[in-house]
Amino acid sequence: MAEGTFEEERDRAAVDQGRYGQEIQPADPAKHIAQFFFGVLCDENWNRIEELVTFSRYAHRYLRSHAPNVMSLELRHISCIMLNVNVPVDVPLVMSIPLSHEGSTRVPSTVLNKVALREFSCVTVLNFCSTSPINPSLAPFLICFTSLKTINADSQTLGYLTALQSNINATDVQMVIFPLLEVIDFDRDFDENDIFKVDSVTAGFISLRMRVGHPITTLRLPEWTWIVTLDLEALAEAKGLKVVYPRWVGDDMEGTVEYICSGVDRENSSDSV
Repeated sequence: MAEGTFEEERDRAAVDQGRYGQEIQPADPAKHIAQFFFGVLCDENWNRIEELVTFSRYAHRYLRSHAPNVMSLELRHISCIMLNVNVPVDVPLVMSIPLSHEGSTRVPSTVLNKVALREFSCVTVLNFCSTSPINPSLAPFLICFTSLKTINADSQTLGYLTALQSNINATDVQMVIFPLLEVIDFDRDFDENDIFKVDSVTAGFISLRMRVGHPITTLRLPEWTWIVTLDLEALAEAKGLKVVYPRWVGDDMEGTVEYICSGVDRENSSDSV
């Protein structure tokens, strides 16, 4: 039987299997955004391998014709491996991968390798969130993002990436996760404190990238961040790193401030906004 379009296959799966597709009505019909996800509910032992292979086939077909430039990747405690797709395709694609209660991925590496597609090499911006340590079995999947230039992540996720890269470095495998990564769009919760301190976890990721020869060039803080004092003590070794943060005049943001780290320990350093 001839293969249909992705949408036809999706709809057929939703009807026949009852688990691969679900239409989600747009919050604003005027935007004409049709969103759906397809995925597989998984038990603790990942017994539904045939369904997982079917999932990877659907993912491959979609990404082959809709190679994304911007993508969101979530590693979190959910019960299914899932791909959220939007039409028009300029709305970021979201992929969710489940974690076990012990914090390691339950997804067999063979399944992830089937989803690890060359189309991911088109992704240049990745919104990445992990709620638990990243299992080394995910490394072959993550190295598919060979063109990634910018990552949006919080300190916790950056720490998990540091641990993963450190584990790889301890082996004979020559592999750098996100080799072209240069920019971190730092994600942090709202904080009324006007002193922003780069923590040791974030600095550890930046230092590791320097040591493996793939340095981060820019750390961008959120536009809503109100900063009077900027503490960069943790970045004492990050010579040349550009830190970009908003300039506020009263209640209005007026452009940004760029600070180039000198590689010198600046305890209690201050930059007036």
